[in-house]
Amino acid sequence: IKQPYYFFHTSKRLLFAAGLYWKRSSGITESSIITREAVSSLQPIHNRSPLLLTKKQREQWVSNLSSEEIYTEILDYIYDDIKFHKVDRAVNNPKNNNDSLIEKFEEVPF
Repeated sequence: IKQPYYFFHTSKRLLFAAGLYWKRSSGITESSIITREAVSSLQPIHNRSPLLLTKKQREQWVSNLSSEEIYTEILDYIYDDIKFHKVDRAVNNPKNNNDSLIEKFEEVPF
């Protein structure tokens, strides 16, 4: 069973991830989050991570800049202001919806 984690900005502000969306001919809107190779601090969790954006980078993401110009700037973000900790596996059940789900989970040694 995979261990879930809670990721957060050190200032507690929202995290923004780069993504794309499109409308299908059926009228359904689909979306995806863009990922990148995980920076070294996140490698123990997974080898990929969402492509997170600063405020300046969010503005660039939705601008008319070329993809080369956008990615050059965005991939320089090293996520040193992103922290994480383990959370209870109860977060994986959509019936659970409360603030305790993001509290740090500590396994009880037996």
